[in-house]
Amino acid sequence: MTFSVTPTLSLSCFTGVTSFLQESQIAIVENEIAQDSLSTVTTRARLANLKEALAELEEVIGAKNEIITRSDNESIKRNAIIERKQQVIDQFNKKLEQMISQAGVSDVIIMS
Repeated sequence: MTFSVTPTLSLSCFTGVTSFLQESQIAIVENEIAQDSLSTVTTRARLANLKEALAELEEVIGAKNEIITRSDNESIKRNAIIERKQQVIDQFNKKLEQMISQAGVSDVIIMS
């Protein structure tokens, strides 16, 4: 009696390997999705922080622009006052020169 042994491969063996590979691929994809989700959340949080910082900086810039505008307006007002006072001084100087010339005095020394 001779027995011949022929190797037979069980399909269940391949099914297990195939199932393991599918599960591995699914785990890899799920891991990538989780990493992308984390990256998205991190980016959104950073964006929110940057928007908040931008709003604060715009507030500071607005306040400084307000100060600059008020200073410019004050400077314009003061320059106008100085110009009016200079005109008054010029008028007094002109009157003084006329009075001196009418008095016939050639050299006048004004002491303060």
